[in-house]
Amino acid sequence: MKTTAKSSIFYSEFQAFIAPLQDENQTLKQEVQEWKDKYHSLLEQLRLAKQQRFDRSSEAHIGQGELQFDEAESVETAELPKKKIQ
Repeated sequence: MKTTAKSSIFYSEFQAFIAPLQDENQTLKQEVQEWKDKYHSLLEQLRLAKQQRFDRSSEAHIGQGELQFDEAESVETAELPKKKIQ
């Protein structure tokens, strides 16, 4: 009978020791989840900001279709001076 009483006392002391640790563990798990959620939210905001800044649609402005540039047409054809052969 003594072992049962000792086991019971040991078990209740063990529970008293473990309960605050379990509470702290649960609190830390919740905090980790909050940080993960915040991290994923910031990643999504960054992705959207990059998309808005660098996406093809960000380069299109009203009237830009008229501003097509053709380098070949812009270069004037000029004759090179001829060397005099002596």
